[in-house]
Amino acid sequence: MIKTQGKIKPGFDRWLLIASIVLSILMMAAAVSSIVFLSNSLLKAFIPREDSKSDLKFDLEGYEQILKDLNRTPATAP
Repeated sequence: MIKTQGKIKPGFDRWLLIASIVLSILMMAAAVSSIVFLSNSLLKAFIPREDSKSDLKFDLEGYEQILKDLNRTPATAP
């Protein structure tokens, strides 16, 4: 604070304090909003949709046949 003729004027240190408080509040608000947005996006990504159809087709019978073929072949361990 600067004293001039008995009166106290707010100095540069007070403006720095105000600026740091405002910036801290803005950073906290940005952090909270980004966490909320990202968590909602992550939840939407992992929740399966009921009306969507998958483009992937799994050949379960072919997979079981491969497993049977692998179990029939003798293991060649060194």
